[in-house]
Amino acid sequence: MALSKEELAEMALLESEAAGELAAEREEAERMHLEALRLRKKLSGSLGKHGADFAVVETKIGVFALRKPSDVEIDTVLEAGDSRAGGEEFISKLIVHPAAASVQALFPKHPGLVGALAPVALGLAKITREDEAKK
Repeated sequence: MALSKEELAEMALLESEAAGELAAEREEAERMHLEALRLRKKLSGSLGKHGADFAVVETKIGVFALRKPSDVEIDTVLEAGDSRAGGEEFISKLIVHPAAASVQALFPKHPGLVGALAPVALGLAKITREDEAKK
């Protein structure tokens, strides 16, 4: 059965609204990506190589940068066990952008943030362990 003129008009209006929302989301994602690229370039001068010495992470909440942990920091988090508080503390120590205190304030409001940053932190920890094993 064919759609009525009113239904077609409603569908056109809803499609137009959806397209506008997608365009706004795309623009925001592009701005965040530009911010991440700028941060990556800025930090490479002081922290070293992106992906080896630090990492920049884009999330829906914002852009974050983490440095590679030391062997001692890795041992400390392993001794603390598998807890959310331990994960938050470990990530907070590695955050170089934005300020760690502001990130800690985000953890309760955005519980998925730890889950987004933890794999990156663990990847950097793996690099630390591999570097130590080569020595």
